[in-house]
Order: sequence, then structure tokens, then C-alpha cells
Amino acid sequence: METLGELMTVLDTCTEAQRRRFLLYALDGLTLAEIGTACGCSKVSVYESIDAVRKKFLRLFPLSQREADSGQAARPSHFQEVSL
Repeated sequence: METLGELMTVLDTCTEAQRRRFLLYALDGLTLAEIGTACGCSKVSVYESIDAVRKKFLRLFPLSQREADSGQAARPSHFQEVSL
């Protein structure tokens, strides 16, 4: 699966905290507050970690112009904007 390979490439560039927080969010479906409690950090720190992973992904694998124009980006939902 192409997206899995892309995800692994991005996760290899992340800090351990970014990787752990992103995976708790994307795979386990935890909220930012739940991740903060589990990791002993603030909800803002969790947001910043997840957003950093998302930005790395988009920087390494930018949307094609066609994907961007159609609004039908072939990206998993966990790469969409995270909100507090």
C-alpha cells in the first residue's frame, strides 16, 4: 500500500513523542486530551506533535494539482487539519 510506505517514511523523520502521539490519535482514535493524559503533557503539546507529523507528510508528499483542485485528496483523514 503506497500510503503505508509514505507514512513509514514520515514517521522515520519524527521524534519519539511525535510518533507516539500521532499513532495514538490516528490508530487508536484517542482525543487530544486523552493522549495528553496518557503521555503526561498538555493538549496543546499533543496538537503540536500531531500537526508537525501532518505537515511533514504534506511537505514530503505534496498533493498533486488535480487532487488539490478536486478537493478529493487521496489522503487518510488523520492527515487533515487537526483542531483543538
